[in-house]
Amino acid sequence: MKAKKVRDILNEAKEKQVFDYFLDDREFSSGEKAAISQRKEVLTKQQMAACYLNAEAAMNRKEDKGNYAANIAMKMNRESGKPLNFKDVPGAYLGCMIDIGPATASWTVRKFKLLFDGHTGEDPKDYLSPKYIEFFKHFKRMPASEVNNLALEVVNPDASLAAADKYLEEVREKQNEYAQKAFEKKSQNKKMKNDMMEEIINVFVQYNTLGEKRAKALTLKAISTKYKMSELEIEKAIKADMKEPSIRKIFLNP
Repeated sequence: MKAKKVRDILNEAKEKQVFDYFLDDREFSSGEKAAISQRKEVLTKQQMAACYLNAEAAMNRKEDKGNYAANIAMKMNRESGKPLNFKDVPGAYLGCMIDIGPATASWTVRKFKLLFDGHTGEDPKDYLSPKYIEFFKHFKRMPASEVNNLALEVVNPDASLAAADKYLEEVREKQNEYAQKAFEKKSQNKKMKNDMMEEIINVFVQYNTLGEKRAKALTLKAISTKYKMSELEIEKAIKADMKEPSIRKIFLNP
């Protein structure tokens, strides 16, 4: 079967009123069109408004600029059975309340936080597309009550939070895995540095009968070949890691 074109999918979505901000005659970005063509999530204006207000509330929590206070408040409310405020939950849980994926919601809230923090989209590392900037400016101009009412159109405070719990558990597992790998790499690097420093001493002692200058040159060459490092890199390593003062003095003095 022939694949549908993005235009056809957009028209179908419009006919089914899937994406409410079609009503604003807003053009989709190329990224959004690509997402739609792959059946990925594209947020409605109402969902964007909810993410905007969630980010605003997080940035107003001066003590953490993020999720710590929200996590504590949400845990207490869940344990007591109190309804959750969509503005005061971490982004992943907001996703469940407005019927989008936890990762999508977290990402969107993070983008709005950057904008509230003064980022303009000029730094490519921020990944701030014109879509986020456009919505941010639009909501800024709107009366706060209207933005809130817009968000409430899609907020379901009784939604199941299981998907967010699962997502955050997976995130924690990945973070722990990354931390473990980083620790192992750091340990390996430390061992390699120690081994290299010890070998520098041994090689230099071996060549020392040829004279200090000649021994230094031969040592640098041997270490450079074995560790695939330039002599300048080796000298920097000696400066940073060599504990033997006499060797440091020989290799670091011109």
